[in-house]
Amino acid sequence: MSAADHVFCDTSFLVAAFNSRDNDHEACHSSLLRLVQNSTKLHLSWFVFAETTALLRKCGFPVLTDFLTFLSTLNVESTNGEFHLEMIDEYRRWARKSRVSFCDVISYKLAENHSAEMPIATLDAEFRTVFGTTVLSFQVSS
Repeated sequence: MSAADHVFCDTSFLVAAFNSRDNDHEACHSSLLRLVQNSTKLHLSWFVFAETTALLRKCGFPVLTDFLTFLSTLNVESTNGEFHLEMIDEYRRWARKSRVSFCDVISYKLAENHSAEMPIATLDAEFRTVFGTTVLSFQVSS
């Protein structure tokens, strides 16, 4: 299976896809539906899950419930203590030269470990500019 059959989802993309009040909702929601219709395997980390649920809870319980129902179609990547310690070192390295978050570093490394070509669905420019990662293209507001 090629990397194009797999996409790693970032918090920014998921929040916009589920929050109808987000400026980028239309683009992200339609992109998410298209990925699901194309049977693309969608991945995320438990860190992205935690961030997304915290942010969507602020949008109201129905929005959170929609995301939690959708969760069954996602592949939540498990990690262990050894991986987390490695990510602390990675984060130190990346944080010296950019403003990436710890969660971004974990997402980048999980996607890279899966396949160097796995695109990331995100609204965060850092994935392209800092990590050089392929980012899904969709029309979003400026």
